[in-house]
Formats: sequence, structure tokens, C-alpha cells
Amino acid sequence: MIGLAACSGPHTTATATARPVGTTSAGTPTTPGSAALPPPFAPPPGSSSSLPGAAPSTGPAAAGAAGFRVYRNARYGFRTGYPAGFAAGQPPQNGDGLRWTDGSGTVSLVAFGANNVNARSVRQVQADDASGVHVTYSNVSGVVVTTSGLTAADTQILYRRDVVGPGSIDSLQWTYPASDKARWDAAVATTAAAFTAGAVSRSH
Repeated sequence: MIGLAACSGPHTTATATARPVGTTSAGTPTTPGSAALPPPFAPPPGSSSSLPGAAPSTGPAAAGAAGFRVYRNARYGFRTGYPAGFAAGQPPQNGDGLRWTDGSGTVSLVAFGANNVNARSVRQVQADDASGVHVTYSNVSGVVVTTSGLTAADTQILYRRDVVGPGSIDSLQWTYPASDKARWDAAVATTAAAFTAGAVSRSH
């Protein structure tokens, strides 16, 4: 596993789809406009503004835009975009997700799923996400939990989004230096808006 979530169920090898935005897996162009992202609806980490309450779409949606690539997790079925210049880590044997880092190694994006073996509620997930974090923003909207704050003596920003279901939980998490907030906030908002959950009603 990738180290951020305890998963249960069969351990299978991840099959990821990573391709330039605006193309199919075969490399052919998609329908015009299909790669467009919705306007980012997540506030920048540290912002006091509130979410409009829209949950990530559970239907087909583009997870990338210019400068982003698309990843789909074969085990849990979630989709996300990630910056095209980021390097992917080694896929875990149980196929629960993937981690990307920038060239400096100081910025990390992780997308992963976990079976909800303890039947955690959205409020329990919200509390768990806030543990050890100087929380600057926290919101529950339906099944979506969004948490942002500071860690490592307030030198690192953490942004996390969870889609909580009775069977599983799909999560997206960024960490990056607080000194680089202005540089990365737009990318965080873009991936958060595009994050699309899989079938969280069941385990995987």
C-alpha cells in the first residue's frame, strides 16, 4: 500500500492510466470539450472561504486540463489529474493508489482508496484528517470531507479530500511547503475539482 491508508481485500497489482489530456488510451483525440475541467470549487489551502457544497462527480468527467495528465485507479475506480511534470512512485502491490512528487521532492500528491472496514462516518473521517494538523479549513458536504491546514511546525501545507462511502473511501492529498503556497494553490484547486470517486458503496 502507499502508506497513508490501511486497505483490506485482495492484493492486486495497480493498473494505471496516464496519458496526455485530451486523448483516449489509444492516443486518439477525445470529443471536443471532453477534457475541460469544471471551475475549481475548492478554496485555496488556508482560505476561510466556504465550499459551495458540490461533491465530485461520480459520472464520466475529465480529470485533467492543460499541463495535467489523467490517472484512473483500476482497483477502486477513482480518477484524478496530476501535474504532467510530476514523477510517479512505484505502484503498490495491492493497487490502492499512487504517489507523485515534483522535481525537488518537496511537493507530494497522493491519490488512494481504502476499504471502510471500520464503518467510519464522514464526521469520523473529518476528525481523523484533522489529527496532528493546525486546521485552517474543514468542511463536510454530503459524503465529501475537505481538510486543509499546516503541519511540521507550520512549514508544510496539507490539503486533503475524502469521498466517504459505506464500502470504501477514496482520497486525494497534497503536501507542499507553506513558502510555496502561491505557486501550488491553483494546481491543488484544479485536481480537487476534478477528483472523481469510484464505487464507494462497496469494498474492493
